[in-house]
Amino acid sequence: MIAVFLIVVLRISIGWQFLYEGLWKIDKQDSDRPWSAAGYLSSAQGPIKNYYRGMVDDPQDLNWLDHQAVVAQWDDWLLRFKEHYELTENQSKSLDSQLNGRTEFVVTYPYQPSKWRESDGLKKVMKFEEVTVKDSKGNEKTVQQVTLRGGPTGHMLESEKSALLKMAPIISIPKDKTEERQNAINIAFRSSILKLDDLQTRLGYRQRLLAELVLSPEMMGITEPEFRPGKASEYKNRVALIQKMEESADQDFEWDHVAFHRAQLAEVKAETVAVVKGLDRDMKEAARDLLTVEQLEKGHVPPPETEILKVNSQTITALTVLGTLLILGLGTRISAVVGAGMLLSFYMAAPPWPWLNVPEALGPEHALIVNKNLIEAIALLAIAALPTGSWFGIDGLICCTFRKLCSGKCSRSSRKSAAPASQPSPATT
Repeated sequence: MIAVFLIVVLRISIGWQFLYEGLWKIDKQDSDRPWSAAGYLSSAQGPIKNYYRGMVDDPQDLNWLDHQAVVAQWDDWLLRFKEHYELTENQSKSLDSQLNGRTEFVVTYPYQPSKWRESDGLKKVMKFEEVTVKDSKGNEKTVQQVTLRGGPTGHMLESEKSALLKMAPIISIPKDKTEERQNAINIAFRSSILKLDDLQTRLGYRQRLLAELVLSPEMMGITEPEFRPGKASEYKNRVALIQKMEESADQDFEWDHVAFHRAQLAEVKAETVAVVKGLDRDMKEAARDLLTVEQLEKGHVPPPETEILKVNSQTITALTVLGTLLILGLGTRISAVVGAGMLLSFYMAAPPWPWLNVPEALGPEHALIVNKNLIEAIALLAIAALPTGSWFGIDGLICCTFRKLCSGKCSRSSRKSAAPASQPSPATT
């Protein structure tokens, strides 16, 4: 009885672990960082590592260093974001402004000294016009107005800002009310210039992405006066080098070299891919800040249909369903065999074989050949070889029900067959 009890407890324990893992992953799907098997699969080792890595669309995150690929990804996300949350016109404009930056910077001030009109060098950032306004008594009057705009590239240059500030000097000690009034006018105008300068420094996320992946010499390298590769090229070269070394590595010292380059790759990745991913995360968080409470209740934007999304969904479903079946003892033998197969697939993605030098982040601590995935798989196969569901579970109830039905039918049929033999035949009477 003790052995039966412990086998049943083992089955329920493994089922509970499966179920909790599945529920935890389901809960993570509604968070800012949903669970994904991409990291585990992209670092797969062993004889069928290419099969596992092929399940990930970009196993080495190289697309994050491709400007056009990131822009295409953002465009797709933007359409799904607007459709999912049904953004208002103002929300769409604000979101576009965050992504693309402001195409025009305008600050208007209702005053225009005559000397500003004569400044031809500043015409590209200043627009002079007369407008009609109402005073405090409601009377209409015509006033002169100056509008400051960005330059031809959409930005006011530093030289242009200095020239504008010189046009509005501050008198340290005003002599009369006229100079005090002029001071007030100049202070207001200088504030407008500084406001314009502040607005134009707020780059959109696309502009910041362009600066990182196209214009940054440190990230993308330089060609003149002499060629110097950037961090992005270094990352790509290290990825290719590690893949080549893994294919030919045989001796321990060769795997030590692979481990060394993996550590170097992680450092370069933090300076390249992680930067772009951080920009992507900031952009999406800023977009969510535009949403109302009612819109936030709709949950996160559904991810695009990719191969890794299918793998994630299948893994979560398998863990949840198999865990429930093992706990309930329903279809126990089939559930145990399927669960063992799933665990073996986890095991083969990162087998702790000494000649593979599996990264510590992938496998359990201090495992050699045998790890917890393999142990649980063997345990499930043992459970599948025993009728544990009949000992304690729904399988036992089903068996009892069918046994009673079968025995009832057998007893009725036996009584029917025995009844004519007990009655006297007409010949004997």
